[in-house]
Amino acid sequence: MKGCVDIYEGACKERKEHKDLAMKLERTLTDLAEYMKQPIGSDMSNSVKRIYCDLEDEAKKVSEKQATATGRRMIGALEGSDGILEAHRRIDELLGRLSRNANMFTLSSANRQEMDKESRLDRMSPAKSAMYNSAESHDIKRGSCAPQTREVQIRLLLDWACTPESGRTCWINGMAGTGKTTIAHTVCTKLDEACALGASFFCSRVIPECRQAKHIIPSIAYQLARFSVTFHHALDKVLHSDPDAHTRTLEIQYKKLIVEPLLQTKGTLPADFIVVIDALDECENE
Repeated sequence: MKGCVDIYEGACKERKEHKDLAMKLERTLTDLAEYMKQPIGSDMSNSVKRIYCDLEDEAKKVSEKQATATGRRMIGALEGSDGILEAHRRIDELLGRLSRNANMFTLSSANRQEMDKESRLDRMSPAKSAMYNSAESHDIKRGSCAPQTREVQIRLLLDWACTPESGRTCWINGMAGTGKTTIAHTVCTKLDEACALGASFFCSRVIPECRQAKHIIPSIAYQLARFSVTFHHALDKVLHSDPDAHTRTLEIQYKKLIVEPLLQTKGTLPADFIVVIDALDECENE
């Protein structure tokens, strides 16, 4: 096909309309050349194969004419009902159809890759009901503090969250029923509003998936993937190489699902995002 365009350009240097068409053909061929570098395999549909065959036929006609005529004689050989301009316009139309198919194939491939990433992420079976603002949190009446209550404790936690040098971990403890969960819920709400909440996991005895310690790390990894595209990309590499990483021991889960992706993406993440875990004592397996 490239040779066919070269023939056309050589024969029509002095005709602007022909020259413009030749330049357009050249650009289309350049775009298609990049596309053809990709592995296509069985994804080429019959309609694309038909366009390809038609292109071959048109190119063959031009090449056969060129074999017996050159220069001005080339123009004469192709003029008439099957003239040079008409021939190359047909080629241009077919190339355009092929180019649009190539664009759709590239888009389709990207969509499939994205769907595969989502599938691997969902396969970790994250406990979505453990998120601070899940639908289940309403069912079990888990919510934030009433206005103008627990203000000192909330401010203490938010100040810590905004001050990286104050330490990487903040632990709040107290007797049962003293409002620790409502404080944690309020803090999550504030952090989420500030786009600083990386993940949350609220353990609960009344929700089966929220009382299993084995769900905590995969659920946090899942939410961090939603929080950061780069973390999602790094986590997907781990899940692609070890699809069952979320079923391993907690130590392996932590290393593969949290540590490894964080090390790969630490330069892209905000320095002060927070992960909140509440009521660990409600897990069945201490």
